[in-house]
Amino acid sequence: MQYAHELGLQKNTGMGVAPVDWVDIKAWAQLTGTELHAEESKILRQLSFYYVSQYNNSKAHDCPAPEND
Repeated sequence: MQYAHELGLQKNTGMGVAPVDWVDIKAWAQLTGTELHAEESKILRQLSFYYVSQYNNSKAHDCPAPEND
């Protein structure tokens, strides 16, 4: 989870939030000197998709927003 917090689980676009993509993950890993295994990269990307999906679902008045601590 530390990697997910450092990388961030979303990125802002002109149309709202979007999941991080492979380029974002690769750039973060290279810039921080973090060696990621393929499976770890896949997990980070999937977590990002889940987070953004829940973020968008949370726009409904009866659904709480995901925590981002």
